[in-house]
Amino acid sequence: MRKLLYRLRGQWHMRWKPEGFEADLSADEPGVIWQGIKYPAQRWDELRDAHPGAAILCAAGPSLGMLQGFTERQAAGDWIAGVNGAIRLRDRELVNFDLFMMTDSNMVTLQWDNLVEAFETSKRVIISPKVAAGICQRDPTVLARAPFWLVRQPHEPYGRRRASKRQMRKRETAGEMVVGEQQWRFSGFSRNPDFGFFAGGTVAVAAIQALAFAGCTRIAIAGMDLSGGQHFYQEARVKQSRLSGDYETRIEPALRSASVAACMDGIELLNLSPQSRLPEEIIPKVGPATVGLKAAKDSAAS
Repeated sequence: MRKLLYRLRGQWHMRWKPEGFEADLSADEPGVIWQGIKYPAQRWDELRDAHPGAAILCAAGPSLGMLQGFTERQAAGDWIAGVNGAIRLRDRELVNFDLFMMTDSNMVTLQWDNLVEAFETSKRVIISPKVAAGICQRDPTVLARAPFWLVRQPHEPYGRRRASKRQMRKRETAGEMVVGEQQWRFSGFSRNPDFGFFAGGTVAVAAIQALAFAGCTRIAIAGMDLSGGQHFYQEARVKQSRLSGDYETRIEPALRSASVAACMDGIELLNLSPQSRLPEEIIPKVGPATVGLKAAKDSAAS
């Protein structure tokens, strides 16, 4: 019956929602409700223009393990942000991430310890309702361990119908977003977290949008190799990655949208991965010294 109701309401993308779970994504009093208990989330206004400076975004590709100096950059005033398994950077440097984003429910099922560590050590955490639901089913007290934000995604706009391409183009005309040409529910760039951040086939795409919303004027991305799912750390349980299959249809178009939006908004995007699959004409590749990092002593990076 619940699945039928979701179909009738145009919310089939919410069929995963467990009994007893609700997510309140309102502007004034957002939060997660689990079995009648509300865990307050942060308002997006509290993140808007919070850091009008430089940021380094850590993805989990192999090249992240070739870099060091993150704690020094953080001490110098840069934000260090991360996604998913990038929390394992803490095995090398005790970075308390300024912003950490997790929108993939695999973080609950396959990387629970990493998820908990991200909540316990990060200054700000952004999660999707689906991740929040998974946390509630395992241990809802985790939500109280860090200030967190709830984010919609256009392909899973919790509590709403999916927007049509025409509606997105209207928002694009109003300056709220850049809409990609391919897989347009995934491959855009949103400036409005109430609408949501585009998933782009990899959580790094959504994190770029979040950092732009936070006011960052330069975003250097480390570990964005897009190399088919390999990571810089050892994994106890490995799930086959969709990176290769999604690269041409979602990831590259989404990063093109990010590049266009960044140029329009005066944001400098840089790619610190020398072996990244992403072409330089989308996001230029630079050496780590450009942003004050250096090659790790046990790597051959330069």
